[in-house]
Amino acid sequence: MQPDEERFLENFESDSIQFYPRDPILVVGSTLIEMPLYAPFRRKERFAIRRTIGERISQRNARVVSAPEPLPQNESEQTGYGPGPFLEGGDVFVLGRDIYVGNSGIASNKAGIRWLQDCLGEDYTVHEVRLSRKFLHLDCVLCTPRPGLAMVCEEAFLDGLPPFLKGWELIKVSFEDAERKLACNGLVLDENTILIAAELPELANELAKAGQTVVTTPFSAVYWQAVASENSIRRSGRLDRMSALEPRRDQLPRWRVHGCAGMSAKSAMVALGAGSCIWRPSIRRSRTRA
Repeated sequence: MQPDEERFLENFESDSIQFYPRDPILVVGSTLIEMPLYAPFRRKERFAIRRTIGERISQRNARVVSAPEPLPQNESEQTGYGPGPFLEGGDVFVLGRDIYVGNSGIASNKAGIRWLQDCLGEDYTVHEVRLSRKFLHLDCVLCTPRPGLAMVCEEAFLDGLPPFLKGWELIKVSFEDAERKLACNGLVLDENTILIAAELPELANELAKAGQTVVTTPFSAVYWQAVASENSIRRSGRLDRMSALEPRRDQLPRWRVHGCAGMSAKSAMVALGAGSCIWRPSIRRSRTRA
């Protein structure tokens, strides 16, 4: 953001971060949605992203929607920052025409989930996934490297695993690793390749056994900061992949990774907050695996 913009926004909240840019925006089909984040100081994050992608969006046949701004309320122990609506990208998994949204009580909420359903209309069905308050977002406890394979922290799901996971191969992540090392926040590079923290060797072995090519990078500095932030939220109430199989009428759906082009693996992991990437249909090209 520009200095004059930062000075203006300081009248509302002086703090600011731009470390998890997947939370302020959501892409569903050709619709880009600016999200209503829970923490007031984070609601400024959309402006820098809007400037960054604005020209690209204007050149495409895209629909841009900005969610209603949550009511301006001071924080309270009973109601947090009020009724919302609150909706954060780290909670949203788009799987075909079904959209799963995590609700831990400290990020997205029921009002945000209802608004998303109203925004998208009857072409999509939005499902609430209730989570333990130990986790901020759904992508902290679920990752879908490819169709039929998922990493999950089962203890985090208050109503059991989402039904779409039935029959999938599941790699189970411990509560401690999911909470302390963000073990489910792998960055999916394509349906055969995933980037995870080097501090998770056992998980890397499990993914390799499942047929994934595993790339690792030291990541403790990043997950330490995320865990510290989440602990602060749980203590005070204050204040991060999304997967998508977009069906097309003219062909059988295939999956391809979208959203990481032009970035090194390490840069993408930091920039996206390390989670599942967006998946969209594509004509599958032939490739040779090493």
